[in-house]
Amino acid sequence: MPWGKVSSLDYENMPVCDKLFGHMALIEGGFNKRDGMNFPVYHLDKVLFHRAHGEDLFLGRSFHKENHTIESPVKVSVVIPSKDHPEVLKQCLVSLTHYGSGSENVSYEIIVVDNGSCEDKKKQYEELLDKIRTENSASISYIYEPRDFNFSYMCNLGAKNATGDLILFLNDDIEIVSGEWLRELSFYARLPHVGAVGCKLLYPADPVLNPDGSLIQHAGLTAIHIGPMHKLQRLSDNKVWYFGANEGTHDMCGVTAACLMVSRDKFEALGGYYEGLAVAFNDVDLNWRLLEEGYYNVCCNYFNLVHHESLSRGDDNADAKKTDRLMRENNTLMKRHMNMYTKDPFYHQALVNDDVAQDYIMANPKIPHPDEIESSNAQLVSRGYPDSWTNECVWFRTDYIGSLNKWNKMYYKGRKEKPVNDTGYFIKGYSFVVGSDNAIYNRTLLLRRVKSSEDLTPVEPCVYSFKVHDMLREDVEKNLKDQQSVEITGYRSRIEEGVLPKGTYQAGMLYKDTTSRTRVMNWGTKTMDVI
Repeated sequence: MPWGKVSSLDYENMPVCDKLFGHMALIEGGFNKRDGMNFPVYHLDKVLFHRAHGEDLFLGRSFHKENHTIESPVKVSVVIPSKDHPEVLKQCLVSLTHYGSGSENVSYEIIVVDNGSCEDKKKQYEELLDKIRTENSASISYIYEPRDFNFSYMCNLGAKNATGDLILFLNDDIEIVSGEWLRELSFYARLPHVGAVGCKLLYPADPVLNPDGSLIQHAGLTAIHIGPMHKLQRLSDNKVWYFGANEGTHDMCGVTAACLMVSRDKFEALGGYYEGLAVAFNDVDLNWRLLEEGYYNVCCNYFNLVHHESLSRGDDNADAKKTDRLMRENNTLMKRHMNMYTKDPFYHQALVNDDVAQDYIMANPKIPHPDEIESSNAQLVSRGYPDSWTNECVWFRTDYIGSLNKWNKMYYKGRKEKPVNDTGYFIKGYSFVVGSDNAIYNRTLLLRRVKSSEDLTPVEPCVYSFKVHDMLREDVEKNLKDQQSVEITGYRSRIEEGVLPKGTYQAGMLYKDTTSRTRVMNWGTKTMDVI
């Protein structure tokens, strides 16, 4: 736990076990900056006991709402990247100035960084900022520098113009909904052993998708095998999740840059955001560099902001260029932080690691590793399949597509066991037919050669089809309760080396209705290179 000062803990009213854990952490250096990735307090690798079903996990205790005191003056520089959306920024700034900092000792300045709004929008920004500045006596700077979008550069530019002790990177679509937020973030960000600090973010209320406004968008980042992901995303905050993960304060491997505070000294010592990651994963890279320097990243989940990211916004996987960029930046992140694809120090190895599980779900030890599953024999369909079979009702997503060697490098690094087989290719994900009972279909994985990862034009009519190994996907079922039998929609396929000719391959899925002659299929946008 990222307790501030052990001496400030109310030992008299704490259970004996909490006093013991607090003293143990203190003695072992649990409240100090670490030496690299060495952890004085860490997860036990094995489960020691199982509690009875329904037993009170916290022995009658609950997470209390923090209310920290800032004893000496601190200034926060709020850096907000924004372009062509003054109406979005207005809501953010009005809510920010309305609630303020929550402490007379916490002051703030606002730095808006615009990478090239059109002249009309630029004028609207200037008028908005003048109005906010006049009505609230707020310190606001507006940096206008037209250039190609690079989130890292925009944040670094804002930070270079910051005069605060702490820097808060904030999305322009964040809405402040309580007065405690800046005080609490500042309390943790000032601690010498803490790196990045964030908080719980909720989706905005929606009459259909989120009527009570309780759905979680972010409660901290977890590093799993396929990459970093938001925990508890799209789950209701009305329920207390695994070990109170949506309540209290938690050490995490990272927090989102939609709301990320860090001390200016620590940020500058790292050299700021890595500008080689222009769009995605730049915040993850910053978090992980802080972690590797020995700091703890903290997510304050006892309060929340609202992130006006639409629940029904477009999927990056629906655009080939966006998908290609996302995969390239994910590869860059992996190369810079291979150790984080081995084990998240704040996520137990007994929990699901291979699938996109928002909740904390126990892993099934009986599921074989990818290199142990039976390889799929290729069936060549020389003329391909009729275009009339392609239908948007087929939802096809890949969590991983590429060489088995790359997958194993991520999975086996630092582990005692070694891969059984390290050659060939591995594809996994989930796929289902929208609005149908998915239990009535047989599925076949499809691969076809295309021009490039950005140009998905087929270079030949033939299609290669492969057997699918079905997988349970509880995470998909939890998120898609309006669909039938989607818990059985996970798939995995292993393909032997030499089966496919050289080239770039696009993956898809063919569905055969066992109750009729219906055939439907669709293609994804992620690709793999066979060399």
